[in-house]
Amino acid sequence: MPIPHPELIKLFDFLDSDTPATINWVQRYLTKHGISISHYTYQGAVKQYIAEQFIPLQPTHADITLFAQRMGNAWRIRKHRQKKDVVSLSVSLDKSVANKLSRMSKEQKKADVVSMLIKENFQEFVAEKNRQKAKRTEEKRTLTMQPDQASLMQPLNQPPSETTQVLNQSNRAEEFREAMIHLYDIIFCANEKGEPIDDQTLIQATKIYYTAFNK
Repeated sequence: MPIPHPELIKLFDFLDSDTPATINWVQRYLTKHGISISHYTYQGAVKQYIAEQFIPLQPTHADITLFAQRMGNAWRIRKHRQKKDVVSLSVSLDKSVANKLSRMSKEQKKADVVSMLIKENFQEFVAEKNRQKAKRTEEKRTLTMQPDQASLMQPLNQPPSETTQVLNQSNRAEEFREAMIHLYDIIFCANEKGEPIDDQTLIQATKIYYTAFNK
């Protein structure tokens, strides 16, 4: 049985404003929930306007009552947001954390408890975040300053660098010069001093010669 028109209007008594902003909100809410709306021509009678939108639908008392309750909740939330500089927050918490929050909120609202915890710990939280950020920056700087060990260890199958080649050539030249000096001493002693060249001296001179010219 359709709900009588006066009772239908009474279900929307929570609407305590007839401003253009209220009308716009009502129209958006009705449209969002799939209710076709007509052009608003009711000056200062927004509740009557809502009732007129439902009459063609002939909703049951239970359906329209449930709709009005949900619309009333949405309206109160809107007013609360306008009255205070607040926002709605919906988060998922671990069950153990949610239980602790419930215990903390036995004598006050959960929103008040959460607000208190944030206000009292905000500065410490920011300071800790800054410390962690500075630590990561320092670790990154230290890693950047460390020499690349891989670049310092030359692979065995990689040709020596130009600097290494020059050093090797210089070392070989020095060894060759020392060998020639030693060989010259042997020859000088034999020719100038008349010292005989025995087998041991000859073997030594031969070793020096081949060592010098085979490098």
